[in-house]
Amino acid sequence: MKRRKLAETVFTDLLASLSGGRWRPGMTMAPTRQLAQELAVSPLTVMAALRLAARHRLLEVRQRQPTIVLPGAQQRAARLLRTRTTTKRLALLVPERFIPLKRHVELAELIRLVATESAARGIRTTVVKWPLLNQAGFVRTFVTRGFGVAFALGVNSEHLVSLDMLRRHGVPVLVFNRKSPLVDLPTVRIDEHAAAWRIGETLASLGHRNLCLVSSAVSYHMGYLSGEHRRVTGWVEFLRHSGLQRSCSLPVYYAANEMLPDVLDVPFRLRSRPTAIVFGGVGLAALFLRDPRFADLRVPDEISLATFDSFKGRQVATWCPPLTEIVGDMKRVAQCAVELIDSMFGAGSTPLSIRIPMDIHLTGSIGPPRRVSAENTST
Repeated sequence: MKRRKLAETVFTDLLASLSGGRWRPGMTMAPTRQLAQELAVSPLTVMAALRLAARHRLLEVRQRQPTIVLPGAQQRAARLLRTRTTTKRLALLVPERFIPLKRHVELAELIRLVATESAARGIRTTVVKWPLLNQAGFVRTFVTRGFGVAFALGVNSEHLVSLDMLRRHGVPVLVFNRKSPLVDLPTVRIDEHAAAWRIGETLASLGHRNLCLVSSAVSYHMGYLSGEHRRVTGWVEFLRHSGLQRSCSLPVYYAANEMLPDVLDVPFRLRSRPTAIVFGGVGLAALFLRDPRFADLRVPDEISLATFDSFKGRQVATWCPPLTEIVGDMKRVAQCAVELIDSMFGAGSTPLSIRIPMDIHLTGSIGPPRRVSAENTST
């Protein structure tokens, strides 16, 4: 049943491509495996869709021979498409580096939530693999596929070319968690900047004056397109605003290579070690928690710890309480995104962008900083 529904979706994509003139009568269709990669489905699903197209006299499908477009296919495809496209169609643009999705759990979960919210509004979603090479060719093909709106996920600076081309072709595009001054498109973003400020305020209210944010060096190179970069800017702005920047021995530490065993040594081996450390992501936090050299640290008596993103209840280390987590509500993200997307179908105006607050889940991993006893200070 699942493959049949997928085949119907692929068949609709083929109708849009045929009616848009991607393949004209007498032309040879792209190979099955190429179509499968392009549509992020299996070759068997593509074959089922091709056979369906053959039954409608659009294609000549021959065993172990190229598939040929039949005369009149463009007009018949257009008529069939009109009968099938009363449903709004949403393209989920997923960069090819995230395919297959099963290797990227958080993105796959967001896509599942968006698909669920979309279905409740009568919007049909299709995952579209977004290549880095030949972006112009990708856009030319995409605009023939009959999507009403595109939702761009995992955007890097390299994707800005195709985003701008889609905008110029009049395709309504919503971008997830990225904002570029070069391509003015509506966005739905997790407010990491404000969350970094809030966790700083929380730690300062407990008495911490020597704080550190540990971030990945990748976020520095990605600049404004990186979520971690917004976490860093929010953190630094809080330290400046509160006057704590001068009291921090290492306000921000960029971990240059997470594969090196001693990558986290610097902030934890300082003579004036920070009393509170916030990790820019659970990857860095897990690296710390799994390192036996840090297992003698008493948390939060000696050091307070927190992390952006969630371990989702997994116990990473027995010597440390579960870390305080700064997390985005992905269900809320999906709801807001689909609400914006629904308003973009057939709309002549561009919707306003949305920023969604992050939640801070406090645990026993943070507390007041350890005080030096009066006896020690008087000697």
